[in-house]
Amino acid sequence: MTQRCPRVLRWRGFRTLPFLMAVSLSLLAGVLVTTPDVAAAQAARKHAPAVPPGTVSSSVPGRGAPKVAVKADPDKPAAPLATPSYPAAQTVTVVVPAAGAKSPAKLGGLPVTVAAPGSAASGGAASDKGPAASGGAAPAKAAPAPAKVTARSLDHATTAKLGAGTAMALVLSRADGQQAAGPVRVTVDYSSFAQAYGGDYAERLRLVTLPASCASAPTAAACADGTPVETDDNATTRTVSATVDATGGGTMVALDSGTSGQTGDFRATDLSVAQKWTAGQSSGSFDYSYPIDLPNPPYGDAPDLSLSYDSGSVDGRTSKHNSQASWVGQGWDINVPYIEREYKPCSDDGHSDWGDLCWSSPYSGSPSAAVYDISIGGHTSQMIKAADGSYRMADDQSYRIDHHTGGPNGDNDGEYWTVSTLDGTQYYLGYGQDQRRSVATPTNSNWTVPVVSDDSGEPCYQSSLLSCQQTYRWN
Repeated sequence: MTQRCPRVLRWRGFRTLPFLMAVSLSLLAGVLVTTPDVAAAQAARKHAPAVPPGTVSSSVPGRGAPKVAVKADPDKPAAPLATPSYPAAQTVTVVVPAAGAKSPAKLGGLPVTVAAPGSAASGGAASDKGPAASGGAAPAKAAPAPAKVTARSLDHATTAKLGAGTAMALVLSRADGQQAAGPVRVTVDYSSFAQAYGGDYAERLRLVTLPASCASAPTAAACADGTPVETDDNATTRTVSATVDATGGGTMVALDSGTSGQTGDFRATDLSVAQKWTAGQSSGSFDYSYPIDLPNPPYGDAPDLSLSYDSGSVDGRTSKHNSQASWVGQGWDINVPYIEREYKPCSDDGHSDWGDLCWSSPYSGSPSAAVYDISIGGHTSQMIKAADGSYRMADDQSYRIDHHTGGPNGDNDGEYWTVSTLDGTQYYLGYGQDQRRSVATPTNSNWTVPVVSDDSGEPCYQSSLLSCQQTYRWN
């Protein structure tokens, strides 16, 4: 036993050692193959250079993502509105379908049908009970519908005199020998003139009643405003329906447009709803602001925009500052984000007989630097140059501010800025073109001025001291 054990151990060690070495070499080879080059990894971690806005990176394979609808090209004009076609003048007499009828009666060639209120032919709408409370007097509940009615429609030239948005009008009168008012359900198909006007015109159509005399005197004072009746507007079928009273003397029924509809209110906004104002108790400054609603852009989110007034901005101006009013008026401003660069008169830079602007750096040993001011997201601050050459706001909001060159904006070296806020929004200031459209569109978002760089190291320095177009404001 004592002699065999070493032989067993030697045999096992002999067989195990090559196996372990083979496994170790295999693992090491796998590591050497799959580990990326250190230099390449470090290079990959470096910040990639900025690219112009709208540049699209190469697509990578993917799966499981839902299909996204292709957005329409914003440069492509919208389809023109359909030319409206209005009914001609005619007179039609029809029998009003009884309450049990399933189909309404069509008024000849007019896009109008009539039926007894509450019947299947009228649609059985709740408004079949009569005109709205805000309209004319409701008929008696026991009043039966007329057995026969006559409709006399007006030509469009006469109808237009009732109001610019009035599409058609007709005088509806009883033709069954009765004089008392009787309810009739009237339905108008407006598909032939649904796009006569903008502002969701079809959604704002309604029926109103007017005196029958308006057919011969449409410009009379009594015809200026009709009495609205409760109207059902079906955008799918493009029809409006209402219950009106037909009398022996006749009642005019007109289809015109109101100020509001299912998609919005187009009345003039009361400024007191949106305006905001404050008065500084210590300074006496009066502040006033009015927000401006913007439509959704084809890309990204619409910025916050408002008109603001500050009486203190006018009072605080001195001869040192430009006293010219802003583009929205004296004391007014519009909160468009921007970065400004300051220059100084060459007469303050050792050239007393020059009337030009000269480059000015506030940093010793850094002649290419300059004084910058930024206004963005409700914050206005001076920008401070950091040790690494980047810029930060003096009251640091943790925004990332990057300075770039190469933009197509008329600056001598195409300077522009990108500002990234904490919520992920990125602003391109002064790039000069909107390249997201099918044709690159100039934005005129940077303002330039001739500047002389008279010292070596300053941007665009030339021994001839010629000026260069330098941007003083990026918007």
